[in-house]
Amino acid sequence: NTPWVLAVAAYVGDDSKARLNAVQSKKKVSNMQIHLSRCVLGLLGAMVFFCLIWATVGEAIDSDDDSWLIRFIRYFVTFYYVVPVSLYVIFEMFKLFLGRQVDIDPQMVDPDTGLGAVA
Repeated sequence: NTPWVLAVAAYVGDDSKARLNAVQSKKKVSNMQIHLSRCVLGLLGAMVFFCLIWATVGEAIDSDDDSWLIRFIRYFVTFYYVVPVSLYVIFEMFKLFLGRQVDIDPQMVDPDTGLGAVA
């Protein structure tokens, strides 16, 4: 029941608005992109593992003049198609397509303002 109050905030701590806004926010990444990245890293790791094995076995069995590193690189280049880089391109195109579908969807229009959703 007081018409006005005079106060001083001497210590606001870590819960102040300025302090909370100064923290870096997390990157927003979809679950599908996280799983896609894990799958590609798994494929890359498996490919490197098998190339290591094949280069070592090839060095032990075959007696030509190629070094172990040359054999490893040869196997790596031969099997690089196992890692689907085009999958990332298709994923990005799919996100653009879905965003466009949200933009043109007539059910996503606000009846009060007449503005549609923007993805």
